[in-house]
Parts: sequence; structure tokens; C-alpha cells
Amino acid sequence: MIAHRRTDGDEEDGMLRDERRGGGFARKTQVILGLLAVAMLSVAAYVAETRGSPMSLSALGSAVRGKAQHARTSKLGHAGNIALMLGGSTRAFVLPMVHNNLKKYVIDELENRGAKVHTFMEVSLNDASSYHPGSFPPIIPSYFRKAIDVIKPISLQFHTTGKQTFEQGEPFGRTSCKGTHYALLTASKAVFSHNGRLMCAADKSGIKFDWYIKSRPDFVWHHPMPDDMAALMTGHGNPHKAILYDSSWQWQYNDGFYAVHDSLAHDLFTKGAGVLKDLPCRYTDNYRGGKQLSKELHDHTAGIDGVGPEALLLATTQWLGANPIGFRVGMSACVTFPMAAALRCTHHYELDVKIASANASIALGKEMKEYTREIGAHRGELSQTIPGFGPRCDPLPEPPKLGES
Repeated sequence: MIAHRRTDGDEEDGMLRDERRGGGFARKTQVILGLLAVAMLSVAAYVAETRGSPMSLSALGSAVRGKAQHARTSKLGHAGNIALMLGGSTRAFVLPMVHNNLKKYVIDELENRGAKVHTFMEVSLNDASSYHPGSFPPIIPSYFRKAIDVIKPISLQFHTTGKQTFEQGEPFGRTSCKGTHYALLTASKAVFSHNGRLMCAADKSGIKFDWYIKSRPDFVWHHPMPDDMAALMTGHGNPHKAILYDSSWQWQYNDGFYAVHDSLAHDLFTKGAGVLKDLPCRYTDNYRGGKQLSKELHDHTAGIDGVGPEALLLATTQWLGANPIGFRVGMSACVTFPMAAALRCTHHYELDVKIASANASIALGKEMKEYTREIGAHRGELSQTIPGFGPRCDPLPEPPKLGES
């Protein structure tokens, strides 16, 4: 055996190997630290994108984890199907600003992220204002058709509604609920009923939907829907039983616009107003809807503690085990007063929401004045019939009327 004689060169080679080992460890450490920094910056950037929404930390974590899934669906050019369900009185929907911005800031915003939006409409052409003074003027058929050409619904159905009333009693067959004080019973039944017909039309389309957006036709967008809201609906996060709601609305849920994941939608919508018959009394008895208001404002707001459409939406989703995730939709959109002279957000209790909606409210008022002037010139077409089309559903069974068992 030939013994190797250690030389100065060997010693130098050993020093180089040690240096490489040390340098390798240092480089690995730098890479790990760099990755951690990138991760922290990604989370920070995502938080910045939320623009101050009260999205939960768990939802944020799910959204970050969902980026890989979103990347995969984006490569396919499709992030799922979304049903946009427009239900209620037509009102300001016929104004160009309203339907054009719905297309631009909701439909296009979601489709640019890879989703496909399919619109279903169940509307009345007459006004059904419940307690606000005044009502929207007659719907001009040619204006309505132009709006339909922009939105391009796959289903359009009509219903006739009347003046909403403040009747008292128990219309949903829950005879044991003695502690529930209702407000706007007729409106509550109408809202849940046309939700059921919209859901039925969506089911009849044969399309598998991931999300269902419910919106009033006259919900006015003046900026894109919140980034984090659109991201969650197009592949970011784990949205099981999620209801996405407007956290800037002062009366609990804003039923003018909200979104429901498929895992919750059928339980919430399919039965229409019939779902309220199964709602346990404890979710509505002794309801205090104005508990977040000052005592002075609470005591001077008529019917504030009555259970109306929005309170019933809140109670029903709680009972169904919904996962509520809030977004400050009020910074981007708002409902109108019935006559559409202004946005209701201009009377909002938060200054930033007032400011965000101020210019849009002025623009809406100008369009409304122009529309009102045009009614005389289109008087001859006001009696025209506008036909419906697409999947049609017979009226769903209604709960018992007042006094019936």
C-alpha cells in the first residue's frame, strides 16, 4: 500500500473545502431568509390590496394558500362559473351609468380574472317602494332593451308587484315564534320568493355554478368591486359556505348586493320564502337590529328593531352555518333612493364612504333628470310589452298567508 504524504497543497485544499462548506451554509441561510422576506412582502401586498376590508386572518391565509390553485385555473383561462342574479324593481337599471358600470366593474372585472359570468333577471317594471317618499317614473321600453343588450342575460322574467306594506303577524307558518316583531313582511316575502325563482332558472340552465351573486338591478357601481372580493370569487382561498357581504353597510347585511358560495346557495335560495318556515324562533325572537346605533338615533328610527328582509337574510345564513366574510363594498357601489336622484351612501355615517360616492351621486342625478325629460317623447311606447326569455320557473309555493295555519 502506498501511503499518501500530506502536503501543503492538501492542507490548502482542505481549507478550501471548509470554506466552501461554510459558504454553502451561508448561501442557504441567505436563500431561506430571502424566501421568508418574499413571503412576508406577499402577505403585506395582499393586505394592502384589501383596501382596509375586515377580511378574517383565516380567510387571508386561505387566500394566500389559494394562489397556486388560482395560477392553475388562470392557465386554463377559466376560474369557474358565476351566476349574477338580478332581482327586484327595475328602477335606475335603465340609466346608462347603472347598467354600463355593472358590466364594467362587476361582470368584466370577474371575467378578466378568468371566470364566466351568466346573468339571470327576475324583475318588475313597476316600482315597489316600501317607505321612501316618491317612486321611479315609468320604465321606457327602448331604454330597458338597451340595458339588456349591455348585460346580455340568458334568462329574463317579469313579475308584478305592488306597494309594500307594514302589516304585522306571522306569514311564514312559524306559529310558535311569539317574540318576533316583523317589519316589511311583504317585501321580505317578495325578496326571498324571487331569489327562489332566480335559483330555479339558474338550475334549469344546466350550468354548474361556483358562486351566486344576488343584486338589486339598481345597485350602482362607481368603482371596480373590491380586489380581494373578486380574487376570492375567482380561485383565491377556501370559501366553503361563504357569504360575501358589504361590511360598510350600517344595517347588518346589505341585501342590495352579496355573493354566496355554491356550498351554501342551494340551502339558502332553492325554497324561496319557504326556507323561512324552517327558521328556528331563536334566530329572530327579540331581535335588536339597531343595537350598533346610539340610543338617540335608535329611539328615533321607526321600525329599526323589526325583522325585515336584511335581518331575515342574516338570521337565515347564521342558522345555515354560513361563513361570513366582509368587504367594504360601499367604497365602490351603493343603492339609490327610489327616485334615483342620489345615492343613499351620500347620507352614510362614515365619511370616506360619503366622499367615495359623492361624484357618482351627482352623475346619477344628472342622468335621472335627463331620463325624466325623455319620458314625454317616448310616451307612445310605454304601453309596449317586453317579452321574457330563457329558463322559466313557475312560482314557487308560498308560505301560508296571515291568519292561515
